[in-house]
Amino acid sequence: MGLSDRAAAFFDSYLKAFEAFDPEAIAAHFAYPFHMTSDGDEVGLTAVPDEATWRAEIGRLVSFYGDVGVASARMLDASSTELSPRVEHAAIHWQLQDSAGTDLYDFHGVYTLAEVAGETRIVALAHDEIPRALAFATRG
Repeated sequence: MGLSDRAAAFFDSYLKAFEAFDPEAIAAHFAYPFHMTSDGDEVGLTAVPDEATWRAEIGRLVSFYGDVGVASARMLDASSTELSPRVEHAAIHWQLQDSAGTDLYDFHGVYTLAEVAGETRIVALAHDEIPRALAFATRG
């Protein structure tokens, strides 16, 4: 994988927070406000103003994950590019899995990481998870 040491350590922590289904721990990986672009029926552009707003959204996501059996994730591919000593761009192809390790669905996320108050945080996120998650949830 082509992640820098900083990005690899960051995403290891981020993945552990997701696998714990802990909205507070997940939200702590972001700086606020941050910008999210998501694919769907239309491209969604969201300015997330604060941690409380994002925690509520993450709560809905982890509830969905529980409903469809997501237990863990792994990186199929990952790369990062340092834009400056404090700003980095990371692209990750995620594979979500159930508790038996069976692949459920995959998606891509592109993250802008920045050093904010001495900590690496996500300041922008673009992803294509919504249509993939909906297709998986309505399979049959």
